[in-house]
Amino acid sequence: MTFNGMDFTEVSEKFVYNFYTILGSFPHSGPADAFDQVILVRGAGLKASDEVVCRLNNTDIAPVDVSPNLIQCPMCLPGKDPHKTGEVKFGVKIFGVYNDFGGFYYYEQIDMSDMTPHYGPAEGRGDIFFNGDKFRDDFPGAQLGCKVGDSVGQAVLIDSQTMKCVVEKIQLAKENEPWEVKIALNSYSWVGSQPAPMMFMPYGISEIAPRSGPYDGFTDLFITGAGFTEDIAENARCRFGVDQDYSITEGHVLDFNRMVCRSPE
Repeated sequence: MTFNGMDFTEVSEKFVYNFYTILGSFPHSGPADAFDQVILVRGAGLKASDEVVCRLNNTDIAPVDVSPNLIQCPMCLPGKDPHKTGEVKFGVKIFGVYNDFGGFYYYEQIDMSDMTPHYGPAEGRGDIFFNGDKFRDDFPGAQLGCKVGDSVGQAVLIDSQTMKCVVEKIQLAKENEPWEVKIALNSYSWVGSQPAPMMFMPYGISEIAPRSGPYDGFTDLFITGAGFTEDIAENARCRFGVDQDYSITEGHVLDFNRMVCRSPE
């Protein structure tokens, strides 16, 4: 500090002022019995030594963890009725200053029983339909989603037992190692099928050769990728052209990573 505009007192480690910022919380809803889950509060400049308190349903509770960019608050208070749904207030206090995130809604956890198809494109807009129970989107904080491996997509409600989801980009899987599929009403508290998980095998192209050929006659194109399984080999097709003008030819699967398509004559 200074009183003459030029000479400042010496810098001391005793007097350090840290800046922090709070960006928001996620998710804004969760299962009524999610005692093992956390609400994420994202920020910057946070320290584990800061005086951080989570406040849920007008009750103060210690955070599960504090890191420089994240505060993890319990999703449910100890002793909460696991069947009670509805909205409560949620926020965090840092050095006594309250950050209000509005309401957090508790819903009844969903069940997943089936899905179709079990194969689809790794990139694009292939629809995946899910069947189960207690599907809904009529509450604050609803954010329906599905998860294929680590890839997350947006879902829409068809009815209380059906959801449709699109994952625009899915990582290609290894042979005999399809991705497990899960769904959630908040795109966070994921639920799979029980007792056996539902699996999805994406297919996609990584290379074609050759990349050109004569207009007259035909050319065999060798396609390299993944997801070319025996289960769907008889349905292999290749499309040449654009949405407004194209031709489709049959494909021949060689193995999980290779197939051949003949160009249109």
